[in-house]
Amino acid sequence: MEVSPILGPVQLGSEMEKVDPFVMDVLNFLAFRSGQTVLREELLTEVWSAHDASDENLTLAISILRKVFRKLDPKTRVSTCSNCQK
Repeated sequence: MEVSPILGPVQLGSEMEKVDPFVMDVLNFLAFRSGQTVLREELLTEVWSAHDASDENLTLAISILRKVFRKLDPKTRVSTCSNCQK
């Protein structure tokens, strides 16, 4: 899977999905922390410093990423953990 943070597309082979900048910011942060638990508060603080920070916006961004991954690469996942701690 290829990601272009500046232009916004997420690409696998010839398939491409364009995502909004705030979704790309979430993807970049999660990719940088791949395999680690990232708390919701951490995403809101680190990613949304330049955007409107809200649980709804974060939920929407994660939902969009899951749809993109289902379409392009079903093996790639964003997992949610209830009551997780670092």
